[in-house]
Amino acid sequence: MKIRAWLGCLLLGALLPMQVPGTVEDSLSVIRKVNLYHSQEQTEAMIRQLEQLDTSADTHARKRFIARILEGYGDHYRREGKPDLAERFFRQALRVNASEWKLFNKLNELHVGKHQTPLHLPSAFRQVPQLLQNFHPAYLLLNRILNSLFIAVCWVFMVLAVMLLFRYFPLAQTDLFRDGEWRVNWIQSVAVIVLLVWPLVVGPGWGALAFLILGFLWVYLERPERKSILTGLLVFTAVILLAAFQLVLDRSVQSREFATTLKVFSGQPLEAKEITGLDPQLVVMRAFNEYEAGNLEKALELLESSGEEFRGKLKYQLLAGIQYRFGNIKECIANLRLALQLDDKDPVSLNNFTLALLENGNRKLLDSYIQRYPQIKELKAQYLQLKQPMPDPLFLWRRLFSQGHPQVSIAAFLRNWGNAVVEFPAAWSLLLFFLYLFLIPKVFSGIGKSIRCSKCGKHIDRTAVHRSYKLCNECYQLFMIKDVMFLEAKVIKEKELVRRRRSERVLTLGLSLIVPGLNLIARSRLTAYILLATPVYFLLAFFWTSRHAFKETFAAVPLFLQLVGVASILAYILINLVAVKGEDDGL
Repeated sequence: MKIRAWLGCLLLGALLPMQVPGTVEDSLSVIRKVNLYHSQEQTEAMIRQLEQLDTSADTHARKRFIARILEGYGDHYRREGKPDLAERFFRQALRVNASEWKLFNKLNELHVGKHQTPLHLPSAFRQVPQLLQNFHPAYLLLNRILNSLFIAVCWVFMVLAVMLLFRYFPLAQTDLFRDGEWRVNWIQSVAVIVLLVWPLVVGPGWGALAFLILGFLWVYLERPERKSILTGLLVFTAVILLAAFQLVLDRSVQSREFATTLKVFSGQPLEAKEITGLDPQLVVMRAFNEYEAGNLEKALELLESSGEEFRGKLKYQLLAGIQYRFGNIKECIANLRLALQLDDKDPVSLNNFTLALLENGNRKLLDSYIQRYPQIKELKAQYLQLKQPMPDPLFLWRRLFSQGHPQVSIAAFLRNWGNAVVEFPAAWSLLLFFLYLFLIPKVFSGIGKSIRCSKCGKHIDRTAVHRSYKLCNECYQLFMIKDVMFLEAKVIKEKELVRRRRSERVLTLGLSLIVPGLNLIARSRLTAYILLATPVYFLLAFFWTSRHAFKETFAAVPLFLQLVGVASILAYILINLVAVKGEDDGL
């Protein structure tokens, strides 16, 4: 008996170092056991099996498959009213496939239902990196950010133009629409209306209307107002460049070349003419899909057809993985050496290179490579398995910027960007603004003759003002000439002006509840309005448009958009508080 026990221990000790790394069947066998214990309602045994799940040796396609199975178990337990078990399965699914960003929404629902809180902040913050790692939601976010920024700045200028139109158009009406006998000048009236509203019928659209109004009223604006508008135009110019950048990317996404790239990347079948036009990068990507599906012979054929002149880390990693599975360890080492020449820090290449060297059994060769790659010394002491290579996470982004071509051409991208700026309607709005600014005074010789009395608001001729004071004769007599005879009349006039200003201010403050920051324009704080209103409108536009876009595209809304909605409300309150700060009533 002792001899048998001793031989058994000796045999076990000899077999332990020769354990084969886990395979796909190992992970699926764990899933089968989980299903068995689930059907038998043996919860503790099911949890133990779930914790033993190891998918490190699985392909990425198989990981996605297992993650969906685990998500299904989580949905089942959530419907059964067992949130703790559902959370275990959801978190395990995230560990298997971290790109499943929608799982964070389900974790948030479990936490909100359990703790009665509006949002689980850790889930919201952890979801953001998963969104950015996936091309489609990341691109949708970029598109919404740039689009919302453009919408925000357009609305800022539209509100600004409309407010200045109410303030200064009566002066233009006095100068242009009435003659000396106060008769209507219909010719000039029609001409002005046409000059201001034609973008609504033809041309760049409603966005240009604000700049036509500002260019038309430029002669009436005060110097601080002009300075503020020029500052805003610099902001608008930067936004135009960003909007044109988005237009270039949108055209690239819609191009035939990038559509083919997406089909190859997602493993969709290609037509014969599409296959013949593939460049070496896409050929290697097709080989990756075949490798993931287990079609090693087909993957090897595709990799060899990419040509010896094409060098790529993924290509050599795939060749090494195929040769390892075929038992050609020396060729596996040679390909991994080429992969490490391109990136000597890549963990997959280092892991598989160490595994291949250990399989080769050449101690001297292993020691020689330890000198070159010190990481091997630490890796060889670990329990190694063949790791699956992964395409460059920026692969689609690079192909996007190159419009589906293999290499990014900065000169070509800048040329396309410049063409997009020229074609962008908003860029022509700026040109129309400066055109109106210089031509309107030449076309309408009478424009700019009237100004408003700084006290009562009456329209007066610019040449009739008293010295540097913008006062009508009545206000000059009352407020500038120190005569006790006018004291009673001065008090009555002051009360009348205060009542008028109070009613105007109440109206402006009421409208500010609908249009944030409107009171800043009323107080001629235009620079503060432009700089504060732009973030408010951006947050509002980004919140609503992104919610709609994600719901339509993915049938789920990222959690962090709730924080964006809260931020938009806080920004709305802040701008209105700033707008009333320093008022005469002490606010």
